[in-house]
Amino acid sequence: TYLSIKSLAMGTVSPKSAMGPVGIGSAAITFVRRGLIDFVHFMAIISVAVAVFNFLPLPVVDGGHAVLLGIEKIRGKPLPGKAMMAVQIAGWVLLLGIFVAVTWNDIARLVGW
Repeated sequence: TYLSIKSLAMGTVSPKSAMGPVGIGSAAITFVRRGLIDFVHFMAIISVAVAVFNFLPLPVVDGGHAVLLGIEKIRGKPLPGKAMMAVQIAGWVLLLGIFVAVTWNDIARLVGW
């Protein structure tokens, strides 16, 4: 999962290859048709990918909270409220942007655009 994220960030893999909820649902249907073992394996891979994404140092996920707590520990006091709010909003905007982009790609892939 980390290598996939790194490849996306470095541009060696096209962002159009990323799947969002629509693509994951479509793939899940394909794996269910192949059999229970394939479906459970696919769902395990999705679960691991979500867990890894959760540990990334993005402000609104657990990895971001750990980074902010580390900054707080180094500073000896919490970040100002406005700074925390700005960081959280930036994280939400980033995550929502990613969500919209991958969902758009999923729909385009299904429709054949």
